[in-house]
Amino acid sequence: MKTKQFIFSLMIVLFAMSSSFAQTTKTIAKASISDKSSGLITHGEMIAKTITITPETYTVQSFTVTVTNSEGVVNVDVLGNIVNKKASNQIRTLPAGSEVIVGNIKAQNDDGDMISVADMIFILQ
Repeated sequence: MKTKQFIFSLMIVLFAMSSSFAQTTKTIAKASISDKSSGLITHGEMIAKTITITPETYTVQSFTVTVTNSEGVVNVDVLGNIVNKKASNQIRTLPAGSEVIVGNIKAQNDDGDMISVADMIFILQ
């Protein structure tokens, strides 16, 4: 009898753990700018553009634009979902072939749930 109770209790605990795990991993979001998530991109497709998230129930709250120029590695933190003037100016001065990383992307849904989204890595054309 005790063996049956133990097995039953173990099953309940495992079920609860699996349900909790499923809830924390169910949202897979992807960021994009000018309908691109990585690869080749023009200056015009990056400057002053909005970063969107799929699924659309999430909105970007902040992100970091990272470039390497004559000053070295430059990180520009951005609040909101639009590549701001400071980040746009950094991108504008880069030559073709330069890498631009849009990372540390944080997004929020209407319920207030925050998620981190994978970095986007671009090469300027």
